[in-house]
Amino acid sequence: MISPIINRDTVLISVHQKYAEKIINGEKTIELRKSLPQKVKPGDNLIIYVTSPVKKLYAICTIKQFIKSTPDRLKADELSNTGITSKEFDQYYKSSSKAYAIVLENIIDIKHKNIELKTLKTLVPKFLPPQTYYYFNDSVVGFINLKKILFH
Repeated sequence: MISPIINRDTVLISVHQKYAEKIINGEKTIELRKSLPQKVKPGDNLIIYVTSPVKKLYAICTIKQFIKSTPDRLKADELSNTGITSKEFDQYYKSSSKAYAIVLENIIDIKHKNIELKTLKTLVPKFLPPQTYYYFNDSVVGFINLKKILFH
């Protein structure tokens, strides 16, 4: 049961399966982004959704902190926690002057709950896998039902 974080705001991100697996096994504790989420704060929840062909929820965790930096500084400080190579990092931030990261903690594997895209769309009718962020709170239709599955 994940009850200590049940009443917090929640953001969902889409990632490729290989990165979701690295998050679950602890090899990746920092999620790189080109922008930060606006409606959540450290201590709130982050749900990991795996993109096609898997299309299902993989993990839920707590946002420990946000990092705002430059690509060079972020790479120097945090590359070992990103689960990617130096070349992949450089490619991701190519032509960017700013770099952002979400530090993750309390990572819980929820693959076994088998919450697939079809189920998400049934529970949360307007849900679409996001390019950046999808925000949940209790006013989002269906989120209370999704929380019942996630947290029990």
